[in-house]
Amino acid sequence: MKTLADRLRYAMSLQPHMSQQDLARAAGISQPTVNRLLKGQAKGSSSLIQMASVLGVSSEWLATGIGPMPGEVAEDKPRYDVSKQIPVYDVNGDTGDSITWMDKPDKKWRAYVMDRQTGVADASAGSVVIVDPSIEPGMNDLVVARVANRMSVYRHLTGAGGAHFLAVDDSRLPMAEVSDASAIMGTVIFVIRDLRR
Repeated sequence: MKTLADRLRYAMSLQPHMSQQDLARAAGISQPTVNRLLKGQAKGSSSLIQMASVLGVSSEWLATGIGPMPGEVAEDKPRYDVSKQIPVYDVNGDTGDSITWMDKPDKKWRAYVMDRQTGVADASAGSVVIVDPSIEPGMNDLVVARVANRMSVYRHLTGAGGAHFLAVDDSRLPMAEVSDASAIMGTVIFVIRDLRR
């Protein structure tokens, strides 16, 4: 199976009565996203880990086709690949913990665990948020920022003269102007939602 669409279709066929809507609901994504992946119109998704978990397959196999197919027994246990680790940070810096990514991440990437609700629906409590500090945030990009000595996810907005603002999904709450650019830890590139909720 050479394409993600083929592997996803196959993994869904192993689950009795698994519809696109069922997969979307269980993985916390939209049904049109599943449809685009199955048609080969999308080459990937930030939700592959969630989909693999729902389907009971390896996220690495689903994403790349590497590793045993579902139902096969691996001859050797895979070795722990430290090159696939992303360091976990908090408000005080590197925690010494790490998460394992499906392939080799960029060395600049950082992971943040959201220990409480963020005010942005895409990154609820329990989510692991991966950021790239080298990407300059654009209008409406999600960012991890430190506000009042707390890390959270915000929507990044720009104003006149290049001013930066942080906002949440609730439009009744005021935007906060970013006076110190170092408060923005990085632009969000992936969100891994807490599937236990």
